[in-house]
Amino acid sequence: MPLLNTPLSQQALAAPQPLVERLTRWRGWQRLLLALTLGALAVLAMPPFGLWPVLLISLPGLVLLLDTTVHLPWRTRVAQAAGLGWCWGFGYFLPGLYWIGSAFLVEADKFAWLMPFAVTIMPAGLALFFAAATGAAALLWHGGAGRLLALTASLSASEWLRGHIFTGFPWNSLGYALTNHEPLLQSAALVGVHGMTLVTVLLLTTPVLVLRPGSAWTRWRWPASTALALALLTGWGLWRVPAQPSPVVPGLTVRLVQPNTPEIEKFQASAQRGIFQGLLAMTSAPVAQSSPQPTLLVIWPETPVNAYLLDEPAALAAIGQSLPPGGMLVTGTIRRPDPASGGTRPFNSLAVIDSTGAAISTYDKAHLVPFGEYLPFQSTLEAIGLESLTRLRGGFAKSHGSHRSQSGGVARRSLQHLHEAFLGQPGKFLVLWRFCARNPLAHIGSGQIQTRHVPIGVERHGLLE
Repeated sequence: MPLLNTPLSQQALAAPQPLVERLTRWRGWQRLLLALTLGALAVLAMPPFGLWPVLLISLPGLVLLLDTTVHLPWRTRVAQAAGLGWCWGFGYFLPGLYWIGSAFLVEADKFAWLMPFAVTIMPAGLALFFAAATGAAALLWHGGAGRLLALTASLSASEWLRGHIFTGFPWNSLGYALTNHEPLLQSAALVGVHGMTLVTVLLLTTPVLVLRPGSAWTRWRWPASTALALALLTGWGLWRVPAQPSPVVPGLTVRLVQPNTPEIEKFQASAQRGIFQGLLAMTSAPVAQSSPQPTLLVIWPETPVNAYLLDEPAALAAIGQSLPPGGMLVTGTIRRPDPASGGTRPFNSLAVIDSTGAAISTYDKAHLVPFGEYLPFQSTLEAIGLESLTRLRGGFAKSHGSHRSQSGGVARRSLQHLHEAFLGQPGKFLVLWRFCARNPLAHIGSGQIQTRHVPIGVERHGLLE
C-alpha cells in the first residue's frame, strides 16, 4: 500500500483549492516534514511563550495537509492521515518536552546514555495520540466546516485519553493555548481544560475556510464568528476578573521553603541530616508580624528528604518544635504502605504535620509520572538493569487518591500533587511544587487552568531554583 506518495486526482475534486493542489504535488516526505514543522511551531502557543495566534497557522496547516488525502481509498486515507498527525505531534512534543533530558544528567555516569532515548521515545509515543486523532477524523473527512468538527472531536477525545491512560500525562494539552491570556483563561471556569481543548481547536482551525471557493460571505462567516467568539470570551473574562486584588486572609502567614538541594544530594544518605536541619532552620526563622500571633502555614517541596518522615518520631517532634503553636507544615514524603493492605511498594505522599509533631492528614499520589516515579512494564525493564529516576526499586505504588484526615482546618481540605492538577481532579486546596527549573512557567500555566475550573486556592512553590 503506498503511503503519502499517491497523487490526489484533480478530476475527483469538484473545486480544488490551489494550495491543496500544490501540496498534493509534494513528495510524501515533504508533507511529513511540513507537518512536523507545523507541530513544532504550535509549541510557541504554550507557556511560557503564550503566542496562541501561531495556532491560526499551525492547525489550519494540518487541515490542509489532511485535505490532500480526502479522495484516496479509505484505508490509504486513514494511514496517510495518521502519518501526518504523528509527525505533527512529534514536532509538537519534541521541543515541548526538552526539559526531560536534564533529569538524566543528575547522575550522568549512570543515566546520560538514556537521555537520547527519553527525549525522543516519549514524544514519539505521545504523538501516537495525535496519529489516532487524525486517522479517526479522516474517516469522516468531507469538505467545508464538517471536517473541522471531525478534527475537533477527535483531537479533544485523544487529548482526554492522553490525560488519563497509563496514569495520564497531559503535558502541553492543546487547551492550555489560550490560558496565557488572563481574560481568556477565565473560560476554564466553565468548561475545564478538556473543554478548552475543544474550544481552541474548533475556533482556531476556521481560518482555513477562507481558502475555499465562493462568495465573501461563504468564505468569511466562520472566521468572523471565531473573532466574535474570542471577543465575547475576552469580555466575559474581563468582567469576571476582579478589579481589586484578592483580599489577604487576616492572621494567616504562608511560608514557602525551597532549600535548592542539588538533585544528586537527594540520593546520598550522608546528606539527609544536613538537608533536614536546613529545612527546619528556614521553617523556624522569624516571621514578619502582621498580627500579634499569626497562624503559620509552611510548605516544603515534594520529598525534600529521602526518608520515611512519618516513621521517624524524632523528626516529627523536631518539625513540631519548629512551628509556632497552631502552625502546620505541608510536605511531601515517602509513605510506607499500611501492613493490612498487603502492599510492598511505598507511596509518594503529601502530609500535614501540626505543631505537636502529629501527622494529621495525608494524601497518596494517584497519577504517577512514567519513567520518573515508575517504569512502564516495570518488572521486565528492571530485569535488564533499568530503573526509574527516583532510584526506587519497583517504583512508587499508584493509589486511588486516598486521603486520610484526623483534624479540621487545612487538614480537611483536599491536597493534590502538581501532576494531579494537570488532570483537574476535584479539590479545594492545591499545592503546586517541585516545578522543573527548566520550564517553571509551563508548570504554572498547567496549574492555573485548574484553579479556574474548580474553586481552589493555589500555592506556587519551587520557582526560584
